[in-house]
Amino acid sequence: MTDMNEEIQKIKVFLDRHFSDYVRTLKELSYDSANDVYLVNSETPAFMLDKIKEFLFKSEICSADALFIGHGNFINFIEFKNGKNINNFKKNCMRSGIDSKFLYRLIMSYSDYRNIDFSEVRYRFVTVIDTGPKGVPSTGYAMALAGRISHTKAKELLSYLTPNMRDADVLGTKEYYDLVEVWSSADFDKRLKDL
Repeated sequence: MTDMNEEIQKIKVFLDRHFSDYVRTLKELSYDSANDVYLVNSETPAFMLDKIKEFLFKSEICSADALFIGHGNFINFIEFKNGKNINNFKKNCMRSGIDSKFLYRLIMSYSDYRNIDFSEVRYRFVTVIDTGPKGVPSTGYAMALAGRISHTKAKELLSYLTPNMRDADVLGTKEYYDLVEVWSSADFDKRLKDL
């Protein structure tokens, strides 16, 4: 695990100062109310991107469920997907990823952004698929998806899941994620430790 770089520390201080009311555990943020289930059990805190969006403005844009800053050099956007609701998976993930980056830029426009070197900040978009306690996705499609895009095949994942999340026009500039990954809910806690 690497230490958080100075620029990410500045971002975290800004977010903590202005959005501390919008922090919940990743377990709470993973709650699927339609099926009354938590996708993960992590008590690690993260920012509720949906609630921050509602606080800043009313809009139909999508957002990831969580904005998480760990100990590494990434701002992490986390989207939780129950394997039972896998329809339009690719489209929803792309929209959530692109809109989340727009929302993040809007949030950061309120910061003293001239003192933050954003070129030193890396971004990761993680989709967590509910795989249940045995690590098996709950639909055939989710099972095929999880088996096809292991975390060691990032390039294949990018081309399969989110080709438009790299170099998407947001606020007049090209935006991108340095990493786009799909994790199983069964591996979430173990993978989270590496962030």
